[in-house]
Amino acid sequence: MANLKRKMTVEIDQEYLSCTICLSIFKKPRILPCLHTFCGKCLQDYIDQQPDAYEKKGFSCPVCREFVSIPNPTGGWATQMKVDFRLDAMTDSMKQNKKKVEKNRAEATFQYTINRISTLTKSVASPAYIIRNLPWNIMVMPKLVKGKKSLGFYLQCNTESDSESWSCEARAELKILPQCYGRTAFIRRTVHTYSSQEYDWGFSNFISWDDLLNPAKGYVKDDNVHLEVHVEAEEPQMDQRNLAFYPRLLE
Repeated sequence: MANLKRKMTVEIDQEYLSCTICLSIFKKPRILPCLHTFCGKCLQDYIDQQPDAYEKKGFSCPVCREFVSIPNPTGGWATQMKVDFRLDAMTDSMKQNKKKVEKNRAEATFQYTINRISTLTKSVASPAYIIRNLPWNIMVMPKLVKGKKSLGFYLQCNTESDSESWSCEARAELKILPQCYGRTAFIRRTVHTYSSQEYDWGFSNFISWDDLLNPAKGYVKDDNVHLEVHVEAEEPQMDQRNLAFYPRLLE
C-alpha cells in the first residue's frame, strides 16, 4: 500500500504540480492571464532572457505564446503576476503527504560518517532516520573484547520513547563502506525484534580495531570511516492495553 501511495504521489507531481520550465514541483507559483503557471523564479529568469521584452513592455507565455503586458515595467515582472494560491496549497499538501509516506516506508538505507575514528573513546550515534514511523540510529563505540580492542556497531530503534508496549521486527545489514577502489564492504547481518527492553542490537565485536585501521583494508581515509545500514522493518506492534502511548511513539 505504501508503494502504491508513493507511486500515485509521484505521478500527480509530474502531471499537475510541476513547472514546465524547470520540470520540478512548483515553488512560489505565479499564474499568467492565460492561466499557465510557473515558478516565480523560473518565470523571472525566462523574462530576463527575452531580448525585446523590456522594449515591448511585456513577454509571451512560455507555453501558449499569448502576449502578457506588464503594467509596471520598472518593477520585478514575475512578482506582478498573481500567486496561484490553489497550486501553492496543493504543492504544500503534496509535500506533507510525501513526508508521511516516506516516514512510513518499510525499508531504507542510511549512512553515518565518523570523523577522527582513531581518537574515538566513547559511543556516538547518528541522527535519527524514520522508517515505519519510528526513529532509527546507527550507534558505534570502541569495545574491549577478550582484551582486544574492536569496534562495536549497533542499530538502535525508538530510544527516546516513553512507551513500554511497542515492538518492531527488523532485518538489517550493517556495513563499513570501502574508501579505496577494488575493496569490498565489510558486512554483518542481523534479525531482531526491537522493543523498549531491547532497543539496540548489533555486534560488540563488529570488526577488530587493527583491521578497521589497516590501510590495506581500505576502510579508513583521512581518519574517517563511512558506515551504512539497510533496514527492512515490519509494521510496529502495540500492546492494545497501552494505546495511549501510541501518538508519542510516532512523534
